[in-house]
Amino acid sequence: TNEVFVACELSKKVEVVNQHGVAVRTIDTTASVVSVHLDVAADLLVAVGHDKHCVYCYSLTTGELRFTLGQENAAGGGKYQLRDPQDAFVDAPRNRILVADRSNCRVHTFSTIDGSFFGSIPMDYAEPSGVCASPTTGHIFVVVWGETAVMILNADGTDVIRVVGCEGAGPGQFDWSWAVRVSPDGRQFAVADCGNDCVQVFTCDGDFVA
Repeated sequence: TNEVFVACELSKKVEVVNQHGVAVRTIDTTASVVSVHLDVAADLLVAVGHDKHCVYCYSLTTGELRFTLGQENAAGGGKYQLRDPQDAFVDAPRNRILVADRSNCRVHTFSTIDGSFFGSIPMDYAEPSGVCASPTTGHIFVVVWGETAVMILNADGTDVIRVVGCEGAGPGQFDWSWAVRVSPDGRQFAVADCGNDCVQVFTCDGDFVA
């Protein structure tokens, strides 16, 4: 798609903008949306409404709500509940949606078809704020709230492959990393580093690029 989807936390909507910067449509969510992710192949737009402890999953083509993840306005630790989710990612090759369930210290996984529960990846008291998966390997990349590193897990989340980054202000160092995404070819990933006011890029082997 040539459109840009913008999460509008205060106005509780997703604004869709064309390649010329003109707003073309709006998706009202009734929740404070902190992040969005879309996948054309899965016809999915996921919008994370952290204040309602819910992720809203819309058809990318029609804008209609297909299903929700979590129980709206019902924070909890059950398998169909979320507590202050911060990010979600559509991993279309594996038919799953990854959700950074921050205050439950876990990454929850759901079906892209109907939102049914797949499983949970515990983060051992670490609060995930960002999550994504490599389109080629399925490796799961997790950024932890307020921490200074990125965890790379195997595709089912059972093993830590490597930890990238450390605290600091130099290349490959973070001061409050927030979000992470892998390039379409699966060779590099980028991290939003809020404290250092920059985006840093690494190879998926952990080497600093820029």
